[in-house]
Amino acid sequence: MVVCVIVSKFMKMVVSWYIIFSILFLTEGFAANDQGFMSIDCGIGTDSSYYEPSTGLLYVSDGQFIDSGSNVKVSSNYINSTLPPQYQTVRSFPTGYRNCYTLPNVTMGQKYYIRASFMYGNYDGLNSVQPNKSIQFDLHIGVNPWMTVNITDASQAYQFEAATVVPASLIWLCLVNTGHGTPFISILEIRPLTKTLYPYVSDNQSISFEFHLNFGPTNETIRYVIIICA
Repeated sequence: MVVCVIVSKFMKMVVSWYIIFSILFLTEGFAANDQGFMSIDCGIGTDSSYYEPSTGLLYVSDGQFIDSGSNVKVSSNYINSTLPPQYQTVRSFPTGYRNCYTLPNVTMGQKYYIRASFMYGNYDGLNSVQPNKSIQFDLHIGVNPWMTVNITDASQAYQFEAATVVPASLIWLCLVNTGHGTPFISILEIRPLTKTLYPYVSDNQSISFEFHLNFGPTNETIRYVIIICA
């Protein structure tokens, strides 16, 4: 059994609280295979790609989706045998107020799951994240505010997830500089969702997920976790 606690709605919707209890079906909410998946490793070389060992998913460079920012490796002090390769580089945006990814080949009117992940890892060598200092910036989906990212631990991976109906054949994911540190990103992942999943997600209403709780096995990794909401 999994509990998905959805703590906020965005795109100018009134904030509501939901607790949804349902049976977990692996991959049920996503496509039966990886068709339509976009797995993007931010900060690797423009022509680079690789298959992630634990999932077999193809990760590609973000260079084809954005023409701003700089590719940077995290500090070697933060790289070890357990750190996934996706977190070993970032794309940093030291200039510009608003830097946007343009993600093509999505189906207009379809629901999509979006996950953006961040690990600072002192990539800039400035120790910008300390006990009394953090990095903050905003995420937008298109023109609509999604989330404020607040990085308070240099070694922690932060993930933000949303479900939305795309209004065009493109998704724009934007990092907005709010004057509290340089925006950056480690990973960007897009997954198509079935039409019946999250019925309250519509053309004018999206949801942002806070966390998932697994009440099943505790000694194994679960991938493609999704909730079936009847």
